Amino acid sequence: MRARGTGPVAVVAAGALVFGSAAGAHSRSGPPTISVHDVTVPATADYGETFSATINYDFAVSDPDYPSSQVSIQCTDPLGTTHLAGVSMDSCRAVDPAGNASLYASFTVTVTVPPPTFQNVPGPITAQATSQTAGAVVAFALPTAIDVGGRSVNVTCDHQGGVAFPVGTTTVTCSGAVKRDVTGDPGHVYSTGSAQFTVTVTPPGSSGGGSSGGGSSSGGSSSGGGSGGGGSSGAGSVPDTTAPTLAQHANVTVDATSSRGAAVSYAITATDPGNAAPQITVGCLPAVGSTFPLGTHAATKSTIVTCQAHDAAGNQAKPMSFTVTVLGVHGQIVALEREVATTASLPKNRTSSLAAQLTQADRAFRTGGSTAAGSRLGSFINQVGQLPHSVPRSTKSTWIASAARIIALLG
Repeated sequence: MRARGTGPVAVVAAGALVFGSAAGAHSRSGPPTISVHDVTVPATADYGETFSATINYDFAVSDPDYPSSQVSIQCTDPLGTTHLAGVSMDSCRAVDPAGNASLYASFTVTVTVPPPTFQNVPGPITAQATSQTAGAVVAFALPTAIDVGGRSVNVTCDHQGGVAFPVGTTTVTCSGAVKRDVTGDPGHVYSTGSAQFTVTVTPPGSSGGGSSGGGSSSGGSSSGGGSGGGGSSGAGSVPDTTAPTLAQHANVTVDATSSRGAAVSYAITATDPGNAAPQITVGCLPAVGSTFPLGTHAATKSTIVTCQAHDAAGNQAKPMSFTVTVLGVHGQIVALEREVATTASLPKNRTSSLAAQLTQADRAFRTGGSTAAGSRLGSFINQVGQLPHSVPRSTKSTWIASAARIIALLG
């Protein structure tokens, strides 16, 4: 093959013979394109003190000269790489048989940890009360649970077997948390789950609860000259046995604002058909407005909030739980990098440069280099300040504030 000239040349690409001019032998119509998206997958395996999933990206590619089946995908983390639980960044590009390549496109990879799988959950249980006030003692074995790695998960229930249950139907809720001893955060909670079953206690005697005539039969109302028992009671004498209901609260994720974590407020609502809102007492642990902590070394930490409610008659609502996650240094850098990568008004060369500063800051932090991480974040702030006017001032201010907040967490 001659170094210069315009004569035809033969180029072997992907096993096929392609003819073209010397000037166009490497690139004909143009490079391929790749369309990426954020990837979220559940963990499928135990990985010591964390969990993992093996990921192969299936992104759409196209090329002006080759069918998509001949265009390969190259990523900074090779296809088939094991990703650990949590959020990380990756970048991929498309490469055609002639060697033409698209620009790298960035996206997030999130590996979630499934909630535990419950086993041996009791079915509905029915028992008859020994008296209207004593209820019935009901025995049952607690369910068991395992996580995706096959390890046993501790299960607790809001009602225990072998105790008295009142007349009526009680829902028993059993919960379990998938935990591992993460460095700097013993007992880190990855996910939670629950299972339920019911315990129904019927009144003593037959199902009606009231006696008729001489008391030999019972029913919902009295007839003849006998006393109606429970069936003939006026509406005003019926005790309040309906418990309040707590509305489920969504999980909360916030940025840590200091090394102590972040103060978090939330509104919990409860309803009761027999009581107005002021007659319902609601309480949560940790309490509303508490400071939710970070893990050791400014690590992201999740805390389970459990709320309870009762009405004036003492009826207890079924407890409700949700998770408050306080993002530490790594979590906040990943979130900021994602904002940068998805900002349409940012020139591509600036996107790559800013993302590189954040990636290097995150890498330095995770390897113990807080000073180096702070330096990279400082460079990021300087670069943001020099962005063109096409990037809105509000966007720049938000990014600078986010980076400054992360630097403060580094100490």
